[in-house]
Amino acid sequence: MLPEGRTVEQLGHDVVTKALAERGYSVVDEKSPEFSNALPLHVEIHKFWSWGTVIPTVSLEFEGILVLRGEALIGSEGQRVRGYARSEFGSGSRTTWGDWQKTTHSAIVDLTENVKAKIRRLD
Repeated sequence: MLPEGRTVEQLGHDVVTKALAERGYSVVDEKSPEFSNALPLHVEIHKFWSWGTVIPTVSLEFEGILVLRGEALIGSEGQRVRGYARSEFGSGSRTTWGDWQKTTHSAIVDLTENVKAKIRRLD
């Protein structure tokens, strides 16, 4: 479940921006004077999905998959990065919006850490 007013693209951007910042990089846009010196990173969102099941137990799951390409930051091969979370509840339980949000947040944290692990450290 997306936070109200947010899009998949915005959340994907946030994940990559945070991972880059934690590796020591700054993210710039096309209007920035530093743009011409920036290291390019192409990001494709392949999956950004949450779902729930009720059999045999109630569970909520979220999976996000990004493909990163950018030789200077990632290497010559593109990298597939996955973030995942699963929350389980007792049989017959009801889930709340807060339960969906916690599961989504956990997966986004996992995805951010996994993206960060693929990005080369700033020397």
